[in-house]
Amino acid sequence: MEDQRSLLERAKFVSESYGRPDPSGDDFADGFILQHRDNRVAILDALHAEESAGGEIKFEDMRKAADRAELIGRLKDTHQKLLKVGR
Repeated sequence: MEDQRSLLERAKFVSESYGRPDPSGDDFADGFILQHRDNRVAILDALHAEESAGGEIKFEDMRKAADRAELIGRLKDTHQKLLKVGR
């Protein structure tokens, strides 16, 4: 059985499973900075694949989609900056 949750939903589930509070986009971005280059690329690829596979966005989900797009943009910028400093 394939897991239908998005990468961010799985991260939230894991965080809650270990008794941590609901992770925000900032928490996800902070953890992203600590990842090795290959892991960051894999995360960005997974997020891009989820975005590409998504269909039409319902009106009720537009805010969530906008927040997700903003987070992905921040992660991409962070990744590029880390590459420039050799990490």
